[in-house]
Amino acid sequence: MTSQVKTDKHPNLLSKKGGRGFPHLVFMDKDGFVMATHEAEPSIASFEETAKTAKQTLDQYLDLKKKAESGDKTAKFEVLVLELQAGRVDLDQADKETPGLGTLSDDQKKKLEAARSKVVDTWVVEVASAIGSEAEAPAAGKKFIEWKKAGKPAPSGEDEVGVFYSLILMAAKETKDIETYEDALKALKKKFGSNPQAKDFFEQKDKELAGLKADKAGGKKDEKKDDGGK
Repeated sequence: MTSQVKTDKHPNLLSKKGGRGFPHLVFMDKDGFVMATHEAEPSIASFEETAKTAKQTLDQYLDLKKKAESGDKTAKFEVLVLELQAGRVDLDQADKETPGLGTLSDDQKKKLEAARSKVVDTWVVEVASAIGSEAEAPAAGKKFIEWKKAGKPAPSGEDEVGVFYSLILMAAKETKDIETYEDALKALKKKFGSNPQAKDFFEQKDKELAGLKADKAGGKKDEKKDDGGK
């Protein structure tokens, strides 16, 4: 469902299950958690292969779950990664469980970070997909600003990075938050600055930033006048 009709049940189900467009096919368990995403060509044979992968993932999860419950820390780590990937736990819950896993290897740290990034990417798309009009966009940007200020990770996917920081720019412009605007613009330039197609976009945003700074400087001058020039 992507109708954006607020009375519809699960209007953002596509983005919640990792969808970025049509068609999007996933295999889920009985609780609605994604076990496998179909990425091959649409054919009965390829669907069957993805279904087989989904069953293997579910079987692996259930087996690891038993081992984890018996105290196996390696199994506990693998369960946490699978639960993050499937959406069974959120980042806050994962952060609470991570210290109990002991010292992680470099490979484990990379694997956990990749799973965390996927969670953030999915959430960014979900928030952006819920925007019904341009007027609602700054509110989404404010959610992303609060997310960053809470010390939570930024998205890693190229599309998600673009959406995340572009919406932050809109929110920061509305509230005249120069520091946040500047930080978001730097992040976008780091990711897309070498793309010649983004040249006009960045020129426009540089002008917006200059305008915000000019307005702030003008406001300070007015305050000084009102204070008798002191």
